[in-house]
Amino acid sequence: MSPPITKEHAEKIQRKLRAQVITNRSAHDLVQFFYQDVLIAQFGLRRGSNRSLGHGHIPDDLHISYRQALDLARCPLSLDQYTKILKEKGFIQETESDEDL
Repeated sequence: MSPPITKEHAEKIQRKLRAQVITNRSAHDLVQFFYQDVLIAQFGLRRGSNRSLGHGHIPDDLHISYRQALDLARCPLSLDQYTKILKEKGFIQETESDEDL
């Protein structure tokens, strides 16, 4: 059985993606990932102190597999690799400046 995606994983993903965290009055913060000023993905981040609480919704919210989400948190999957996956799936549209890189 695969390990759960925890709050610690969610926080690592947020930092790796350099995603914005929006704090509001609910029990969750909202993490938003932008690519070239376009909102691509967002997920809720629980504020509770229990770091083992599951965040199993993150793979679907980030448009990737469960394994890829864990790899994103644990470092085998880089930000560049993540954006490449999203481009291949059509969540990020190629621009001329992307093609020149």
